[in-house]
Amino acid sequence: MKGLLKVSVRIFIAVIAILLIGILVFNLAYGFINYRAKLHLAEAKVLNYNNYRYRDLNKHGRLDVYEDSTKSIEERVSDLLQQMNLVEKVGLMWPPPIGVGNDGELLGKPSIFSFFSTYDILINKCITHYNLFTIPKSEKLAEWYNNLQKLAEQTRLV
Repeated sequence: MKGLLKVSVRIFIAVIAILLIGILVFNLAYGFINYRAKLHLAEAKVLNYNNYRYRDLNKHGRLDVYEDSTKSIEERVSDLLQQMNLVEKVGLMWPPPIGVGNDGELLGKPSIFSFFSTYDILINKCITHYNLFTIPKSEKLAEWYNNLQKLAEQTRLV
């Protein structure tokens, strides 16, 4: 009986150790994925062109048609689509589920609804439209949207 108890305790400790190691590896992996994703980010500056202020969303120092709110929607969409690569266009067509933090924060790790972090989905996978399954109170949702837009603004074209 003592032998069976010793074996059971050892198995229990081994399972706990494996779970802890798995959690550690998972957190380290997503920390690295998010770190690499954030390396590509740069804030969009507000520039002036003939007394017209605009955000330089693709960060190249020139006013593009899609950044110019005085141009027609058709012209702006056409210009943006010409500048988008295939991955960015595909990212518009598939809205995956994504988690929203309880306090309006962006989730840096996968959640119950998404296998990927917000940073990984937006920056590495170029997906910019989402399905939200759990939504916090209005104020927190607004904070989440503001945080998401601030992050998206730092990507290549947005």
